[in-house]
Amino acid sequence: MVRPDLVRSLTLLASLLLAGTAYPLGLKVSPGGALIQGVTPGERVELATPLTILNDDDQPHAITLTALKPSKVGMRPPTGYADIPDPAWLSFSESTVTVPARGHAAVKMALSVPGKSEHYNQHWSVALAVRTKPEAGQMLTIGLYPRFEIETVPPPIESSLWKRGTPPYGDLVVTPSVETVGKLKPGDKPRRVPLRVWNNTDKPWRGEASVLTAEQAKTARIDLSGGWTWLPDPAWAKPSSAAMTINGHRSTTLEVDVAVPDGKERYGGAWEGIVLLKSLDGPVAFARLRLASIPLDAATQSSGK
Repeated sequence: MVRPDLVRSLTLLASLLLAGTAYPLGLKVSPGGALIQGVTPGERVELATPLTILNDDDQPHAITLTALKPSKVGMRPPTGYADIPDPAWLSFSESTVTVPARGHAAVKMALSVPGKSEHYNQHWSVALAVRTKPEAGQMLTIGLYPRFEIETVPPPIESSLWKRGTPPYGDLVVTPSVETVGKLKPGDKPRRVPLRVWNNTDKPWRGEASVLTAEQAKTARIDLSGGWTWLPDPAWAKPSSAAMTINGHRSTTLEVDVAVPDGKERYGGAWEGIVLLKSLDGPVAFARLRLASIPLDAATQSSGK
């Protein structure tokens, strides 16, 4: 059964992405990274999974928690993401917590993105600074910096932000940032999907559009959305033109032809591909393109068999 596109869903990845070292102190955090999707500006969302701090030391330790822009700690956001404008949008139920010896402590997290037009359709990255407080006679503090990625929803279809003359926030942006193409029948002719690419800089942008393989997305550090599987073959989604030139403060339409090849095993599928806009020396952006095919029983009924 195809899982619907849950606009407000939050998907936490269990993969460990520790941007630090445990040292002899034995400090660990879980999750070590997260992908937070479907965030609607103007709404406060409490993350379902708390941040758990584990202490393997024989002594208790006081830990401070702070949200930071990744660039402040020498981290580069993944491809297509930017530093979160204000790290304070991610808050903790406690900013300081004492973790017992050979024990753990859990802290709830909440995300509140202000309801402004420029906050829709965005890809941001935020780092969590998990650091020990200096103790008497101790100069060294230990820190771990798990990184979370945040994706906000496109504006509502009835919003004035969809007008061609209203550019979204960011240097290079693809709208919508998530496009779902449903009710695809395997073997049918391609369906054309329009995306819009905005160059909000003063300089012309020259680059190319491509659909990433699963391995390429992994290399770019772009994670898969929960409930979807990677597009088996990028050829299922073909940009109408690979090379693109967009003048400063202009936008253009990028058309993508999508089709699911014939085969019984391809009925009832839900796949996601990454449409990447990249140049050698300019900004980078991406959109998630989701393809959902009809169930096999629906195809059988429509054919009268």
